[in-house]
Amino acid sequence: MAKATWSALSAESANLATPLNGVATGTTVFIGDIENTTNKDFYLGLWFQSGSMSPTSTGSISVILRRKRGSVYAENNSEIQVLGLTGTGLRQVNLAASIRIPYAATWGLFIQNNLGATIPSSGNNLVSFTWNEEVN
Repeated sequence: MAKATWSALSAESANLATPLNGVATGTTVFIGDIENTTNKDFYLGLWFQSGSMSPTSTGSISVILRRKRGSVYAENNSEIQVLGLTGTGLRQVNLAASIRIPYAATWGLFIQNNLGATIPSSGNNLVSFTWNEEVN
């Protein structure tokens, strides 16, 4: 039987969202490194909530993993997951997704703003969790 083990990567979701504050649409920002030294994949779940914003078109947030070798990140996007779609008008954007973190490697976690609006400079939250399946 498999079970999910959840653990928060960051106790303060506002701090994790700080790199996204004020990010213009079409811009990709670095969030942090994820090191998987185990012998199996695990999964990263992300939930993003923006402050109040006014997207002008339907858009999304993309989560991008780039393999890190030394201090260099691969330019090709190894894994991409889109955190849902949002409509237009004044709103708080709530988007969520999960992405597989392959084993025995270090990955750079990047997020791209495709919302059609600049992310507000405050009031944003990014919550992350990890889980893996363990066989009993």
